[in-house]
Amino acid sequence: MSDSHDVVSDPKAESQADVDEIVSAVEPSVALSDPTADIAGVAEQFEADSDSPNADSVSDAAIPVEESHFWLRRGDQVFVGVLLAVALVLGLIHWIRLSNWGREPIEIIRHESFQAEYRVDINKASWVEFAQLNGIGPILAQRIIESRKQDGPFVSINDLQRVNGIGPKKVEKMRPNLKPVEDAE
Repeated sequence: MSDSHDVVSDPKAESQADVDEIVSAVEPSVALSDPTADIAGVAEQFEADSDSPNADSVSDAAIPVEESHFWLRRGDQVFVGVLLAVALVLGLIHWIRLSNWGREPIEIIRHESFQAEYRVDINKASWVEFAQLNGIGPILAQRIIESRKQDGPFVSINDLQRVNGIGPKKVEKMRPNLKPVEDAE
């Protein structure tokens, strides 16, 4: 069994030989015979050699990478900044011109207050309509409806005084908002 054809090669030895071959191709003066050799030193030497003008190959690390902010390169950032500044200045000038540079006072036209004419027929109105009148709340409005159901329709506006809680002063206060009673013939 000492035949030379029966010799089985060691895979670790082959991989170490491959690493040594790659390293010697990159830098002929550096050869790794020890697997625990300083790889960082080799990488630094390789980067220093690739930065030199006589380097045969250019690595990706040798290309300067421009750092970008907000997905824009530096030149694009400057352009966008100048564009925004110009737009802001033009908008400010337009706003100042619209206000006539502050030389004219602003006139505010005020309309006279308008009182809505709301008149209620006391024999047909619901308690909701009565509750909308000044001085009449929902409870008093429901009393007016109950009085109308129990004692019959109101003959005049003054008949509202028969409702508990309504006196002559309240009738006079409500009179502009009440329609005159129609004859029930």
